This record gives sequence, C-alpha cells and structure tokens, in this order.
Amino acid sequence: MPNRTPSDHALSTWRTADCVCLDVDCTVTQGDGLDLLAMSMGCYDRISGLSDQAQDGSMNLSDTLEERLRIINCTPDDLRRFVETYPPESRMTKGIVNLIKVLQKRGVAVYLISGSFRELILPLAKYLGVPKENVYANRMAWQWDDDTGQPTRLVGFDPSQPTSSNGGKIRAISKIREDNPYNTVVMIG
Repeated sequence: MPNRTPSDHALSTWRTADCVCLDVDCTVTQGDGLDLLAMSMGCYDRISGLSDQAQDGSMNLSDTLEERLRIINCTPDDLRRFVETYPPESRMTKGIVNLIKVLQKRGVAVYLISGSFRELILPLAKYLGVPKENVYANRMAWQWDDDTGQPTRLVGFDPSQPTSSNGGKIRAISKIREDNPYNTVVMIG
C-alpha cells in the first residue's frame, strides 16, 4: 500500500505556496481533452497511438500536436458543440473545484498549464474562476474567411507558445516567475 502521508517538507511547501500551477488533462479534468474532442469527431482510434507517443516521449510533442490536429480537423462550430456536449462541470476531477476555491480564498494565484489548446481550456478556466491570463496552453491556428472575417478551417497551431514543444511547462513556469514576484511556486501534474 502506498504511503499517503505527506512529508513535513511537502506540507511546508504547500502551506507557503503563493502560486499553484495545475496541469489540465488528467489532473484538473478526468481525461485528455484533445482525446475527448477526437472521440466526439469520430477519429479517436486514429490519434490514440499519437497520444501515447506524446506522453512517453517517443515522438516530439510539436509533431504529435500537428498530426493530432490534422486528423481531428475540427471547425469552430465543432469546438462549440464539444463544449456544449462535454461542459466543464462534467469533466472535473473529484475535489478540484473545491481545491481551487480554497487556494484562491487563501490568496494563492492559480494557473492552468497544458500542452493542450486554449480553445479547449478556456471554458474550464472560466468555470473554475481562473483568469484567462493565467492559462498557458497552445493556440489553434485558423484560416479566416475574407468575406465574413470568421475562422473557418484549422491549419495547425501557434509554435511560439511556451507549451508547444517538449519542456514547455518548465518554460511556462519560468515565464510566470519572471513576470510575478512569487516566492513559492508549486506545480501539480
């Protein structure tokens, strides 16, 4: 049976944290949002192996993201339907909403850091009361219709985001620390 009693050091760090960063997929939520989007688009079986390769490091993260998006090939309307079908409250890990509320009540800054996409994470952040400025995630890149001025076709993602390649969460935390005077930053997930 695993030891579930935290060390004194872990408790001290947790109590003095003035910033907590949370991974989103499988930490804040019960599963991977991009995988769930692929299921809703009927192409999960074609990306599931890529998801595994991204997790185990056998494929470069940016290449994996590009290929997963190419296969999913969603539209803005698909994303809206996804959020309606799988609203944030239905996807939360047990206890996470309360944890974030307690942290925020203590004055602890909460950030969401993910290798997934802002388009999938911003509805979660809104539900959790996490400011969109505190979300570090990739951005989908869209082709825009010249007549309507609306995004119409997914063409990839923005490689300039800190989370767009391997080691991205470390870069995101470095940016957070650079921009804020936090003494103790904790990353979960």
